[in-house]
Amino acid sequence: MMLRTVQVATLFLVPTCLLSPAKAIDIISNFPSNDQIASDIDPTFSKAMGFTMPSGVPYTLSGATVSLFVEDLGAQTAWTFDLFADASGNPDLAMPLVSLSLPSLALGDANVVLTPTSSFTLQPNTTYWLVGGSSSSTSFGGWNRNDPSKTPTDLALSAGARSGNPPLNANLFFNSYSIG
Repeated sequence: MMLRTVQVATLFLVPTCLLSPAKAIDIISNFPSNDQIASDIDPTFSKAMGFTMPSGVPYTLSGATVSLFVEDLGAQTAWTFDLFADASGNPDLAMPLVSLSLPSLALGDANVVLTPTSSFTLQPNTTYWLVGGSSSSTSFGGWNRNDPSKTPTDLALSAGARSGNPPLNANLFFNSYSIG
């Protein structure tokens, strides 16, 4: 009789464990960061971090985390973060695939969670670019970068960093970010 009770309990516990919520995975990240300096984000300078998805199954984009330095709360409405397709090793800036919204910002350094404005699926063997930019020359701050530079890793592979306006110039400095 005792053996039968144990079998029933085991059968009950397995489905309960399977119903536990899954933890979001990091697709690519260079956190924890060793931020020492910020790359300006303004109308004359943008930054882009590229990554190539692994082969296999597609992943639903749950969001991104970026390390920001905010000197002026005008950044709240001026800064933009968008995900773009790849065009010959650079962001294809014709049209964002999905925009990522900023939460309420505070002055200083913070890791900020960006959320997609619509559902988006990251496809296998595809390169994407997370681009940070600004529409204001009076909102000061920037996207923190690792110093010394720390290459992002995880499931996806880094496709490099770009800077400028537009951000098409190869850049050796990786800004701090995570895609999940």
